[in-house]
Amino acid sequence: MKRTANRTQVPHKLTEPHPLVAQAAGVFAKLKPNQEGLLIPKVIGCLDLMVSPPVLERALLILDTLIKQMEATGWRVEVAKRGQRQTTVNTGTAILPFVLVEEVEVIKHPRPKLKDNPYKHGTMAWLDYDLDLPQAPPPTIQLTGRLRFRYSAGSNRIRSTWTDCERFVLEECIDTIIDGARRVEVRLKEMVVEEAERLRKREEMERQWEEERRQRLIADQHRQLVQSRIEVLEQHIGRMQKADLMREYARRIEEQVTNREIANATEWIRWVRSYADTIDPTLESSTPSAPTDSTAILLSHNTTTRHQCGCPRTPIPV
Repeated sequence: MKRTANRTQVPHKLTEPHPLVAQAAGVFAKLKPNQEGLLIPKVIGCLDLMVSPPVLERALLILDTLIKQMEATGWRVEVAKRGQRQTTVNTGTAILPFVLVEEVEVIKHPRPKLKDNPYKHGTMAWLDYDLDLPQAPPPTIQLTGRLRFRYSAGSNRIRSTWTDCERFVLEECIDTIIDGARRVEVRLKEMVVEEAERLRKREEMERQWEEERRQRLIADQHRQLVQSRIEVLEQHIGRMQKADLMREYARRIEEQVTNREIANATEWIRWVRSYADTIDPTLESSTPSAPTDSTAILLSHNTTTRHQCGCPRTPIPV
């Protein structure tokens, strides 16, 4: 690994490789390409690398330079010892998984054309058309030789992928990739702060919603309480007016009766006045109390203790 003109250079030959690179080189030397032509190790504890044999040496050189430069920065590169195969760089405040792969192109093939059209003899002719319709052949995978490096823990706001292109190759991007890790690290810290702020705002909104719900409940209870008191008041006024009308009725009857009718009238007048006293809420033994909460049972709805007319179920004088 050399630095020329303030840029890290990738050597042309793998000499004194990093232990992780040397171990990966030994593993890949024993592999055979899969159906797509890629070398994919199945062992755990190996660098996360998927390439074809023609670009294997180049990929190992790039990884060797990157890992050495990362460790020179003070970071630590590790491979997973269990679970899925994964390579990470520990910057001290963030752990960034990364992978180096060879890009492939998926080529889709069209469905072969039929020699005879089953629909040309009628729309239902296909029911008698004894022919297995040909299916499109499966797509083929074509190796491109282009390498792509990617930080798996990247963000849409920060560049986390570098690929060979017409303007540059990965060998020219070593320092940019290292700097990209720093940017991803900073972005991950920002994401942690943003997530904490998002959770704080969500909790604050939930508290506001709960307070609004509680205020609405209190307002509903207050409206129910006021309505209950109004109904009780209207019932008491109605009963009092009835009692006053009955007393006025008794007074007029008493003024109009003659001496000959006084015996019968006196008994009727006594009963009317006594009944008026039973329905008059102002003469009850205890002062009527208004409902004190929204669950108070309206007196008008309590049919077990009141007459249909609204008076208490006290004995009617006879």
